[in-house]
Amino acid sequence: MASKLYHGLTPKNVRDLAFQYASENSKKIPPKWVEQETATYDWFYGFMNRHKELSLRVPEATSLSRATAFNRHNVGTFFENLKSLLQRFNFGPDQIWNVDESGITTVHKPKL
Repeated sequence: MASKLYHGLTPKNVRDLAFQYASENSKKIPPKWVEQETATYDWFYGFMNRHKELSLRVPEATSLSRATAFNRHNVGTFFENLKSLLQRFNFGPDQIWNVDESGITTVHKPKL
């Protein structure tokens, strides 16, 4: 659910969730977990080693407007416009540049 909202989980979030899950399901919890109210880093790295299909990644900054604008209709419109321009002006690959003339970003780097 978090990834669909463009929001990943930090290792701390995963450790907190593990503690909550274990507590709610009356699982045997190490005293250190109870003391810190979170799973330990050792548990987290052990969990990651047992589940090789998961990976740690540094999240890429994405503005909310960019994330919500990325949909089938807008992408289709973009490529139709691009196709029209390429046919009209016959641009070559060396003549296409991706630049932002303002130099101002609306994207903020996510917290780790």
